[in-house]
Amino acid sequence: MPLGLPARMVLERGPDPLHEHGVVRILVVLVGHSWGGLLSQLVTWQRPDLLKGLVLLDPSHEALWSDSLTPEEFAEASRHPTPSDPRAAAILPAAQDLATQTAETANEPLLRDAYLSYVETDAQLFTILDEIPMILDHLPAIAHHRASATWPDIPITLFTAMKGRPQAFVEPVLVVQEALAAAANAHHTVVPDAGHYIHVDRPDLVIRAVRGTR
Repeated sequence: MPLGLPARMVLERGPDPLHEHGVVRILVVLVGHSWGGLLSQLVTWQRPDLLKGLVLLDPSHEALWSDSLTPEEFAEASRHPTPSDPRAAAILPAAQDLATQTAETANEPLLRDAYLSYVETDAQLFTILDEIPMILDHLPAIAHHRASATWPDIPITLFTAMKGRPQAFVEPVLVVQEALAAAANAHHTVVPDAGHYIHVDRPDLVIRAVRGTR
């Protein structure tokens, strides 16, 4: 079935609507995973007044995209979704597997339905497919933000996953994450027994980090 495509995602929307529309009424501990970890850093740089802590779970980094892809791989990954995009068919089975794993780890069956709720609509499928192209479209802008960023004086915790990571990517990932930790004065923990979804494999670490900023 063709996807009903919403507007293409853009980075420039920024974090201000969270504040303007009353979503953020008190200081919060912001938790960001993967691409969300990179977005969380942008929020931290632009609106540090909203935060009392930051927890980054295996966050993405613009250097890992710009330095690790061949021109052909970059072009393929940059393709924005189309109404009949064949890549959409692979999303639901992967989401079902991860939802089941999440529910089993937490011993809470309702989490499976909650997790799958983010792949129910065409707009949600489009957003998932458009995530990486949007990142690649904005690599120079993200690098510019990082170069001019001022990190706030708040507790920042960074977790880097190792389980399942190809050996060729271990050193590049550790280099950028150590640089991030140094710049942000963050507490950096390398987690050998957790994969990219650290909050699924080691929810105890995430809970402890959030509670530690209260």
